[in-house]
Amino acid sequence: MPRHDVPADPGTGGSSDLAWSRARSFLATASSVPEARRWARGELVNQVPAEVLDIAELLLSEIATNAVTHTAGHRIEIQLSLNSHLHIAVHDGSNLPPHLMHPRLVDTGGRGLILVRSLASSWGTRLDGVGKWVWFRVALSRSPRSRTTAPEAPPADGDAR
Repeated sequence: MPRHDVPADPGTGGSSDLAWSRARSFLATASSVPEARRWARGELVNQVPAEVLDIAELLLSEIATNAVTHTAGHRIEIQLSLNSHLHIAVHDGSNLPPHLMHPRLVDTGGRGLILVRSLASSWGTRLDGVGKWVWFRVALSRSPRSRTTAPEAPPADGDAR
């Protein structure tokens, strides 16, 4: 599958101070989620602090699971980039934006975006004409003040900041 023309930070318009970037495409199957986690961990293990790596791996797992569950395509693409923060984005073939669920205690799913919203510095979505990017950032220095969350609904242009 050819790579989509994506900015350095998909979903946010790019970054001129990009220090490091990796991308890989995976089949849109449930078995690809642990494979994507292992790939990301291997790429990031010497790039970010352990706490950031653990958070990034958890959040990537949640977003990749949503992508393979809801995509209209056969592949997903994952991009990792690093500058003043760690930025991870997942592309799938669906134009439907993810939505925050409100699971009951007995529900076995529906908590992925709650985790993303709670642990990421920021997150959002961006339509690109062939699907969407769902992205999140994790601050390299984990400080309670560095966290912001995306609005409940993205602005009219589809970007959440």
